[in-house]
Amino acid sequence: MHFTPTLSLIAAALAASSVASPTRRQSPSDPVVFQTPEFSAPVDGTIMSAGQSTALEIGSAEWNHCHPGYTPLGLYMLASEPDNSSLNSTYQFGEYLYFFGNFLFTNDQGLPPMSTPPPPTTLTMPDLGAQYVGQKVYLASIETIFGCPPNGYTEYVWDWVQMYYTD
Repeated sequence: MHFTPTLSLIAAALAASSVASPTRRQSPSDPVVFQTPEFSAPVDGTIMSAGQSTALEIGSAEWNHCHPGYTPLGLYMLASEPDNSSLNSTYQFGEYLYFFGNFLFTNDQGLPPMSTPPPPTTLTMPDLGAQYVGQKVYLASIETIFGCPPNGYTEYVWDWVQMYYTD
């Protein structure tokens, strides 16, 4: 096949525009919410009673943008299976049975510790009350990932694991 100079220029222009165009554009006022697997432990179907402890392993989400030094995480116990509509206007779970607290992943070694602690390595099941005995409950997390300047967009990544509450 023999290319003409005009055809070569068109091909070069198309190739350059595909490299320069981002695959996703976002404004700071338009956060993106993802549901992605982050829990390694406990596993789906874990059976627990009030006061019982289990290992807690949550991975910090990583995306192809500015790698933040710290990633905030909120940890909740919910009565029903969450979805994006479970999040309130500040992108936290609005209705929950128990709030374990806010935590902070340190993503880079050598950064100083912050006043917010890292996620715990064990989780103790709270007393949810007799009405939840024998019921499914959901351990849910939501991470806040801040983007790079100058655009500074924010992404929220949440996950959940189904558990059974016993007496």
